[in-house]
Parts: sequence; structure tokens; C-alpha cells
Amino acid sequence: MSRVPYSLTAIRSDDDSSGKNIVPYASVSVVDANGNPAQIYLQETGGSPSSHFALNENGFKQIWAEPGRYTITIDGGETYDIFLTGDLSDRVQSVATIADLTTLTGIVDGQIFDVKEYSTGLGWGGGRIKAVSGSAAANNVLTFPSATDGIYFERMDVSVIDCDMAGIAGDGVTDDTVRLQAAITAGAGRRVYLNRHCRLTSVGLQIPSNTIMEFGSNGFLELLPHNSQNYAILGVHDVGNVTLINPKVDGRRDLNSATTGEWGMGISIRGTTGKVQIINPVANNCWGDGYYIGATPNLGWCDDVEIVNVIDSCQMEIISVVYNKQKEMFYVKARNTGSVDCYMDVEMRDVVVNNVKRTIGSDEARLIKAGKSSNIYISQRLDEDDLKDNSFIKVYGYYGQRKESLVNVVIGNFEVIIRAFSTITWVIIVLIIF
Repeated sequence: MSRVPYSLTAIRSDDDSSGKNIVPYASVSVVDANGNPAQIYLQETGGSPSSHFALNENGFKQIWAEPGRYTITIDGGETYDIFLTGDLSDRVQSVATIADLTTLTGIVDGQIFDVKEYSTGLGWGGGRIKAVSGSAAANNVLTFPSATDGIYFERMDVSVIDCDMAGIAGDGVTDDTVRLQAAITAGAGRRVYLNRHCRLTSVGLQIPSNTIMEFGSNGFLELLPHNSQNYAILGVHDVGNVTLINPKVDGRRDLNSATTGEWGMGISIRGTTGKVQIINPVANNCWGDGYYIGATPNLGWCDDVEIVNVIDSCQMEIISVVYNKQKEMFYVKARNTGSVDCYMDVEMRDVVVNNVKRTIGSDEARLIKAGKSSNIYISQRLDEDDLKDNSFIKVYGYYGQRKESLVNVVIGNFEVIIRAFSTITWVIIVLIIF
């Protein structure tokens, strides 16, 4: 992170009760929150950085430093804590894992971090996270505690809860039950996305009200070895306004050591307080029914339930995201990896424009022939500051064989490639040069 200018008002040369009368060019030493010598510089307006402080009746002129908490000692005497904050939105610090993030000290309100992965070795589950002033927060998918008093961390992009955010292993071997349930619980009122092969205990997963859970092409739930006569891999119980899209579950009947009972369900819908829709479900090898609809002790009925099968063989992927400054337009390159023609519509969420987060998208679904690639265009003017704020963008590609029924989704976090000129412009420049 490069040094940036800050106004320093915590210590002044006037009668500020929190400060101290200081003679110009006092000898100063500075350490950071960990007690290490800190490199901070002050200067008069127009002057060059100096290890001495230039003062007037309004205090120090300007300071260059990385954001954080520092302790200043004046002439070897009294010490004062100073916090360098300012607008930190364009100064993003990279951190390897969530665990590393939660151990950082000297954090101030507004600092932003790009976490590369949830835990070492996964390669996913990180994301952009912001330091927020407030009491200690729970360690869950949306918030994380901090080692700095009065600061906690919260995720910045939570319109869709990717199950990766909960630190799932998704390797088809490890027990992901607790992590997946944390992601689903955090996704109540939002959209939850799973695109990995996860193993569960027979405790299964409970879906809360007002949840849309979508399984990507690789999303798959499979039980671990168990001894259970009664289970629900996905339980939709005493809730409403729930949609499951392309859920794929396997009860692994061959790994169940139970010898009696027939109540092991793939998707169990019992008692509803509102509409429940299951689209394109697949449930195999369960001890009981693949899909079960019934009552609960709390609700003696279950209505407004739809199980819909849409025949769709599309296979799509997003390759890259380019922003053309000349045309003020995003080019999202998508590839049809399947054997049938497919439509795709693209959406970008939390795109920062003039410091305001916006959702932008393509005008309509674009037809991409089988085995072919094509650009999908999204018009949006971005200035230089906007481009800095959007170095990475999360893209949602909704696709399907029918333009009016885009039942599949692919989600990815892409680095934005900046292109200053179009190909035609480069040809003209080359012709002029030669």
C-alpha cells in the first residue's frame, strides 16, 4: 500500500484539550500499534517530506502514511495515539486468509481488504471486506471479529451468498455440513449459490424462509457414511417463499448402516407458510423418498408447492470481462461449451459509480451457438476513479435453451481488463504512423 496524504488534527499547537503546545520542529518519534518504528512524514505545504513537524497555529500541515493507529512521542515525553483514516476506499490491502485478517491490529474504520481465500489451501472463499466501527461481531459468513478494539469486519458484496464464503472444502470428501448451514442461514432473504461437491452428515441442511438456493453445474450434496432411519438432506420445514433451483442430492444408501425405517428423504417439504418451488430437482439413493411433501406438528398442512422439471442441456462459462473506455462499455465474453444453442443474460452487482453501488446488466439475453463464444455488452460510463473502485467485478450469467426460461446460472469474480481503444482505432493509428 503506498503512502497517501492525511490531515492530522489529533495533536495541535493551540489550546486543544487533547493536544499539547508544541514548539516548531520538536523532536518526534513514532511507533505503530505493534510498537514497531513507523515511517510517517510531515511537511509544510509545498515543502519536502521531513522527519520534523512543521507547525503553525492550526497544527500540522499534512502527513503521509499508511492507514492505521500510531503512537506519537514528543521530545521523549508524553505520548498520544493518533488515527490516520480519511477516505480509504481506493487503498485496498491484500490479506491471505480470513484467519490472518482477524489477527490484524491497528485497524481503523473504513479500511478495505481483499482476502484471497477463506483458509490456506482452498483458493476460494475470500472477497472484499471492510473494517467497521462497532462492538465485536459474530464470526460468521457476513461478519468477522477483529483484534482491534471497537472494530469488526463485514463483507461488502452480500447480494448473493456464495457457499464458498463460508469456507467450505467442496472436495467431495470433507464434512461441510456446519459451513454450508452457516452460508444458507446468512442467505435468508438473499440468493444462495453452491457450485461444489459437498459431503454432509445425516443432520442435513435446513432452508429458512425467503431463500433462493441455486445449484451450479458442479453443485452436489452427498451424505457421508451414516446410521440413520430418518433424515432430510434438504429440509424445507415450517417455512415459506423458498425456491430451490437445480438441487442435486444423493443419500448414499450404500453407506447407511441402518437396517429398518424408510424416512430418509432427499428433499423434505413439510408444513409451508408460503409458496415453495423446486425446479429441476435430482434426488438419488435415499433411504426413503427422493421428494416428500407432508405436515409438521406445528403446521398440519402443506400447500402451494410446485416441483417443476425444465428440460435444459445448456453448458456455459464466462471467460473474461473487458471495459472499453472509448465506447464506455463492458464486454463480457461467454463461451457455449455444450452441444445445444443457448441464451445468456449477464448482470453485474455492486458496481461502484460515483461512490454509489449499482446493479447493471445487458439489455437482453444473447443467443450463443453451440461450441461458440460471444461478447455480451453492458453500457456504463466509468471515470478513472470508478475504474479503480471496480478492479474486480462479480458477474452473474443466467442462461438456458429458451430465452424466456434462463434456469441456470454461472457466477464468477473477474479482474476487469481496461482497453483504451477499439481495434478500429488501433488500425487507424497504425496507418497514420506508417
